[in-house]
Amino acid sequence: MVYNGVKMENKNLEYKNLSFEIKEFNNDDPDYFYFEGYGSTFGNIDRGNDVVVKGAFVESLKGQMPKLLWQHKMSEPLGVFVDAYEDEKGLYVKGKMPRDDKFVAERVIPQMKVGSINDMSIGFSIKDADYEKYNGSNVRMIKSVDLYEVSLVTIPMNPEAAITSKAFTPFQDNLPVYEKEYAWVPSEALERVQKGLSIDQQKTAFLFYDEKKQEGAYQIADIVDGELQIIPKALFLASAAIKGRKSVDGIDDISMAVESINKYYEKIDGIDSPLQKNMVQQFEQFGHIKDASDFLKAYGLSNQEATAFLACVKKIQDKKDIADKIIDAEKKAAETLLSEIKSSLQNIQEKIKD
Repeated sequence: MVYNGVKMENKNLEYKNLSFEIKEFNNDDPDYFYFEGYGSTFGNIDRGNDVVVKGAFVESLKGQMPKLLWQHKMSEPLGVFVDAYEDEKGLYVKGKMPRDDKFVAERVIPQMKVGSINDMSIGFSIKDADYEKYNGSNVRMIKSVDLYEVSLVTIPMNPEAAITSKAFTPFQDNLPVYEKEYAWVPSEALERVQKGLSIDQQKTAFLFYDEKKQEGAYQIADIVDGELQIIPKALFLASAAIKGRKSVDGIDDISMAVESINKYYEKIDGIDSPLQKNMVQQFEQFGHIKDASDFLKAYGLSNQEATAFLACVKKIQDKKDIADKIIDAEKKAAETLLSEIKSSLQNIQEKIKD
């Protein structure tokens, strides 16, 4: 689905619901029904443990007006928004719907009047968010979004979408990076985080987190010396797992995760992110097996792990060399056979001439 030139299926869309007070006006307009309300409010912690920050919609509204839809269905527009802006309370919207639309006139408006439709829900993707302490809780502060549509809904369409699906964990600049040589064991680290941190705190230890299952994916941090810290080896393993992929576990756009990993690597002296192109240049500079070993250990692998990895690579290379030699030998044998056949044919031709 394309919306204003944007392929929405490539976005990690979320939905948030808010009950609103219907204020009809200009009812004498012969062509349109009007309504107004708030599609989102600022500063409150919602059921998804999120807080929408004032200013989150500003840039998106500069570029485009959101669509006015029925139940988040792009195939069922109800009208258009004639105004949308942020005020101190939240995202204010004012919409109009055509009176000559039978569905609007006979279903939507009567149900809005009796109160069965008193919810608006926004469809958006996050551009900037961080986990922060807010009113004593560790919450996701949503600071900037791309707003695609605002829907009138009967039963809110997945109002806890942020809870029921896996989502990217924003970059945590406050997390320190532990020493590169730390011998990190994933199974033990997972148990430490699950036992030592609250559910809200656990999110920051993973690259992705599933609120519904209350479990993370691609652990990048661990409790060391009594505090949560980024572990270089864990970061390297997570990088290797998502390198070259466009989507991960149902999340279609992982660009924010890649950007986050790159930011963590900027905090590690002397190491570039494996997700950056200049990694190839580092590989090409290796002149000895020790260079490769030191490189792997710098990314958190132990000496034993680095040695085992390189031994595996060498074994693969040896097999390739043997295969190449066999191919060369077979090629030479074929060339020799062709030469002999050619020579025999020449001898036969000479005899025929004689």
